Amino acid sequence: MTPPLKDGPWSLGCNSVVEPSNVPDGQYQWLVNGTNRGGIPQTRPGFNCIPAGYGQARGMTVFTPLNGVANLVVAIGSSVLYLAYPFTGAFAALPGISFNTAGPVVFETTVKNFDEASDGTLTVITPTPILMMSDGQTRTAYWDGTISRHLDPSQNETPIGLWMKWVGSRLWISNGSVLRASNLLDPLLFTEENILSEGGSFSLPDTITGIGVTPDYSTLLVCTSSTTTSFQANIVDRTQWQTTSGFQKEIFPGIGCVGGKSFVNQYGITWWFAQGGMIGLNQAIQTYQTSRIHYIDMNMMRSKANLSPDISGICCGTFENFLTVS
Repeated sequence: MTPPLKDGPWSLGCNSVVEPSNVPDGQYQWLVNGTNRGGIPQTRPGFNCIPAGYGQARGMTVFTPLNGVANLVVAIGSSVLYLAYPFTGAFAALPGISFNTAGPVVFETTVKNFDEASDGTLTVITPTPILMMSDGQTRTAYWDGTISRHLDPSQNETPIGLWMKWVGSRLWISNGSVLRASNLLDPLLFTEENILSEGGSFSLPDTITGIGVTPDYSTLLVCTSSTTTSFQANIVDRTQWQTTSGFQKEIFPGIGCVGGKSFVNQYGITWWFAQGGMIGLNQAIQTYQTSRIHYIDMNMMRSKANLSPDISGICCGTFENFLTVS
């Protein structure tokens, strides 16, 4: 007797790897303009557009300065534009900010707690949110909601760099294969690294292609195109860095990152886009138990094939229980 055909619910989602006739129960081969919630396919929600001017966006973030008003910040061309909540009206350009016109612009929200005088005296200030901006070519810039300017590395201010993360109350920034860390609770100064006993800077085996952080904000993940290295960034005392076993450790040789804007955290897992596809920290760990890399986007092969051949500009994001890749 022929068993009855089973159809739905489609809790296992899309599977475009196999032929349509071989798609298992609970999966579908392709879905157009839709989403899947709890195994129920439905029309994708609509969206609104906020015109920011002409040109392709090179980076975007939401930044809330000390006054508590959120701002949508977008890098277009050489300018950085901002628009205050509720994000209606016209964008304005941040004065004093001008980047090179090629490549990505990276944003990172940090917090400044000290002012340092020329004699090294520290003054505690109200914790102030600082938006850092970098493109790997032009001097790094910042905006605190009032002041916006480029920083001067010759004055021990933040150096030129590209990928950034605020972890362990320090700004970590990459330049080529070098990773540097700011003073404690001050993303604008880099005087501590000049003292060898304070840890100095760090070198990776190749050009750094992305920086992520574990969901508990204890470990920094620094990638080249073919390696992933961990740093114990939660150690606040910089004098312990050189004496801490495994402070810098290459954890995934053979697994790197192709685009720095692919790092995202969702539901306690860190995700990024490696050479072969989207991978999570759990999957990367399992690779060295099974010798097989499990990319989570294999079932989305039809969509994956539509990505640009140059995936260095890949960007990932999260919305509720969706992980998006563009």
